[in-house]
Amino acid sequence: MTSDWSQLRQIRRWPGQNSSLEKVPTELIYNGNTVQLWGAECKTLATQDERIRTKRLFKNAMSARDVGAASHGHEVENARRYFKDFLTHVHAHIEASLAKQINDFKRLRIEYVFSVPTTWNRDADTLNEVKQTIRGVVGKTQYRRGIIGMSEAAASAVETGQDRFKKGDVVLVCDTGGGTADVNIFKFVSSEKEAARIKPLTYDEGAPAGAASIDQAALDYIISKMRSIEKLDKDSAIWALEAVQAGFSNIKHDYGRSKREGYYLLPVPGMSGSQPPSEDFELGGKGSQEICFKIHPKLLEEWFNSAVNDILAIIDSQLEALAREHKGEKIV
Repeated sequence: MTSDWSQLRQIRRWPGQNSSLEKVPTELIYNGNTVQLWGAECKTLATQDERIRTKRLFKNAMSARDVGAASHGHEVENARRYFKDFLTHVHAHIEASLAKQINDFKRLRIEYVFSVPTTWNRDADTLNEVKQTIRGVVGKTQYRRGIIGMSEAAASAVETGQDRFKKGDVVLVCDTGGGTADVNIFKFVSSEKEAARIKPLTYDEGAPAGAASIDQAALDYIISKMRSIEKLDKDSAIWALEAVQAGFSNIKHDYGRSKREGYYLLPVPGMSGSQPPSEDFELGGKGSQEICFKIHPKLLEEWFNSAVNDILAIIDSQLEALAREHKGEKIV
């Protein structure tokens, strides 16, 4: 194994993707109890009927501590099964991909290092369950083993700080975007070209906050308003709901780039030619027969503000802990 960590490479090709991506969508579609599609395949290969069965946003539900909205409606037992199935497919793809690129790959000693949400550090049951799952998928042999190496905040510090920070630098890392916000303050103790090593100066802290909390708030709102649609049968209604969710995802990603005048309009499939079922819907435009769901920019602002305030509260507590416990340290 080389000690020069400047040559790290990422796997960017995954099933169902037409272009390279750094992340794989954490999604599964089942046929009965068998995984039919996973990752990017769930969007690119699935039919309408299959997409309404997509399992997603199940990471938070793996911990019995995360109840309510954070679990996105998943039971703990089911969420842990989804995790095992998803990890099995990711691991199989990694092994197959590297075996094609590296001679005698199966006889190389490979260590899979996993990061976990900081919220799990206070949940021994979930951590033990995840460790067993990793051991079952990766195996523990002469050539393979899997370990939980660090929290997601620590992993972000290592990834972003490898070439940016020098020994002795103190950084606050806020890793957010999906279902959790993970925050910690670290001090870099590694030298140049050495694998990044960090020392935590505060305890890991995390909470179910981030993009997923915005998605959940939007989903709750959309469902409450779409109940007024009587024209659609159950499957068509689910498909319409998913289409509106997909439209919301697009406006969420563009939010803040420019000031919005008027409502966001999200097309509702299966409703063309009908009259808007309530004041929460309108026709798509002059001469259009397309029915659209309306979302006011103020609502989007409220959902973003709520998520951001949750994250800022965690950051504030970490800064207070640094000032209290390490008075001589300053964040670079």
